[in-house]
Amino acid sequence: MIEVSSPESKVKVEFNVNETGQAYYTVKYNNGVVIDTSYLGFEFSNTDAIDSNLKIMTASVNAFDETWQMPWGEQIDVKNNYNQLAVELQETSKLKRRLNVVFRVYDDGIGFRYEFPEQEGWAEALIMEENTEFNLT
Repeated sequence: MIEVSSPESKVKVEFNVNETGQAYYTVKYNNGVVIDTSYLGFEFSNTDAIDSNLKIMTASVNAFDETWQMPWGEQIDVKNNYNQLAVELQETSKLKRRLNVVFRVYDDGIGFRYEFPEQEGWAEALIMEENTEFNLT
């Protein structure tokens, strides 16, 4: 299991792949589970789904702390402070496609995104269905 906490350790994201290669995450706030085991996956119109047979290739955690100025609104200085977990996944099946998941963990919440890196044999991803789960407790 790979985990990353927010800068003040209020929020924690745990990420892993189960025995069938399904990628999943959980989110805790003050050590209580707020998003229980939630699976990730995609269905495509031009190729097989990515929903199992995955393995973690690499994972890295980085800290970011910056302040930027908003030209309008009540608050001029905006603090952008989070820890980031970037996970590179690859299929164990014959296609060997890669998929990255990047989590940003703030003290008051999280965000994440998918990245389909450029790779040989897979020029475009025509997404038919995104199967991201949010299993709220």
